[in-house]
Amino acid sequence: MPPPPQNPTPLYRSLLREITYLFDTTARTVLPTYIRQSFTCHRSVPSSPRLTTYLKLGRRTHSLFIRANAGDPKACIAILRWTYARRGRPRRESLQPLTTVELEDPLIPNEPQTRVPVILPQLKALARVQQGRVKRLTPDIPKTNIYGKPFPLRREANIRKKVYREAISRMLPPVEEGEMRWLEMLVMGELDMPVVKRRTRPLGEGEMDQGEVRRREVLSRVDGHYITKQFRRRLYTQILAESPRLFYEVEEGEESKDDGDSEESEDDEESEDEESEDEESEDEESEDDERGGSGVKEESRKPGKWKAQFSPLGRGKKPVMGLEEEFDEDEEDRAKSVHSGGRGTPGLVGMKKREKVKGDV
Repeated sequence: MPPPPQNPTPLYRSLLREITYLFDTTARTVLPTYIRQSFTCHRSVPSSPRLTTYLKLGRRTHSLFIRANAGDPKACIAILRWTYARRGRPRRESLQPLTTVELEDPLIPNEPQTRVPVILPQLKALARVQQGRVKRLTPDIPKTNIYGKPFPLRREANIRKKVYREAISRMLPPVEEGEMRWLEMLVMGELDMPVVKRRTRPLGEGEMDQGEVRRREVLSRVDGHYITKQFRRRLYTQILAESPRLFYEVEEGEESKDDGDSEESEDDEESEDEESEDEESEDEESEDDERGGSGVKEESRKPGKWKAQFSPLGRGKKPVMGLEEEFDEDEEDRAKSVHSGGRGTPGLVGMKKREKVKGDV
């Protein structure tokens, strides 16, 4: 069998073409950027085994796009996880603002390799709601080793860094309020994304489209699924179940702790506040100018703590009135289409046949 061609241009065009047929509008917007960046970064790679590895990875990605357009559930969920930063490089980039922080002081003086990362309260809140995925952020360090001596500080630093890296590698990044609302609307069926029809180009006599030939080869090994509205809602429900929301909750009752102070101290503070009022206003203006004209919100100065939570729609709950009837109607329509041989869910008919044969035996 001859080796595959080393020219990446047809593969690049095929990848961009398959992306335009995806059922998710966000994927059709986000994924071309990553494809272009990948081909641009490796443009100067010479013809070598390294280039062959990159082209093989590109063909696997192309096969993934073809299977997603054919309705393969695993390929569809993989595309959505990449689109909404639940896996791969988008996930790491979303977590980067929470992980690129200064390190603590070294456990051993004059040895910078014993510095450990600072764990922010936002990461603790995310790890608290992802206990099934993230086991821990900080390990339990014993006080002594097996010989009864104090636990080595260098070993402690290595363990803490290892546990931190493992937790970050499995942690799901938070989503913004607008993106959370967007996913909830997709799960409830309030948004209807247009379906892009496949385009064909005229071919001459004896001419074959290599992209179409490869597409048919991949489809011959795929157990597809009709991309119906109910099928998309199930996919978005799984993505929503992996998308936590991070917010800062202000604690109530913290501002009334100093209400029992004496009146004398209040009079002294009023006189001091009047003198320093002008200085504080000037300082705030200078700080706002340094930050680009945007001052700190008042809520961020109040005592509170960071919290994270998942949407109830991601766990299969339907708190919206009237949504139960909509789900029941979709299930009934799908069942009717399956029994009538229409565009239903492939596999259900075969499942019923297998059950019938098994009962007869």
